[in-house]
Amino acid sequence: MKMKECDTILRGTVITMDENRHVYLDGYVAINNGAIVSVGPSDDCQFKADEDLGGDGHIVLPGLINVHSHLV
Repeated sequence: MKMKECDTILRGTVITMDENRHVYLDGYVAINNGAIVSVGPSDDCQFKADEDLGGDGHIVLPGLINVHSHLV
């Protein structure tokens, strides 16, 4: 199987924001050009990236954006 390329892969426990609220205990999120292109269990990952981050002990929340900030 030929691997697809993306910019970044985030690995860890992935808690999705989809309608079924899937949770992948050993999951991945593939990101390309600033957009999420794939989410799922690590065993199903068909992507490779120069930047592969995370792993055991990390939690990934795709789609959650922290817009809370304090100006000092």
